[in-house]
Amino acid sequence: MKCQMPILCASTLLVVFYGPTSADEPIKPQRFAVYISVLQGDPLGSVEEGDVRSLGGGRCVAITGQPFRELKGRDAGCEFDGLVIAQRDGKVHFELAVGPKPGSNFDTIRFPREVVPGQRFRQRLPMKKGAPPTWLECEVRDLKGKA
Repeated sequence: MKCQMPILCASTLLVVFYGPTSADEPIKPQRFAVYISVLQGDPLGSVEEGDVRSLGGGRCVAITGQPFRELKGRDAGCEFDGLVIAQRDGKVHFELAVGPKPGSNFDTIRFPREVVPGQRFRQRLPMKKGAPPTWLECEVRDLKGKA
């Protein structure tokens, strides 16, 4: 029976010599532009064809790990509360809570989603009975290297 102690010692020395792996290193703060539009009408249509009506929306700059609340742009009749977190694989963890302002036809919705920066996605809003289909069109862009 051979002793396996030298192999164990050698692997311990390698870990100490090379230090922490990249998974242990903290992610540097990143800035993201968040674009949100509230749309109503035919989900397969377009604004250009007249099948979809824009109810408003806007843009904000968010820093990874810090909540954002205000959007600069046209009032969409709802309030936004969100968070973006950069992931090691290049994707972004995006959380958004959408709350109605008085007189709106939908209930509060909160959804998390893993997104690829630069790709648009849609999230349907839970509308009250009889209200036309309404959804959010969202996009998160990485502002890396932009002042």
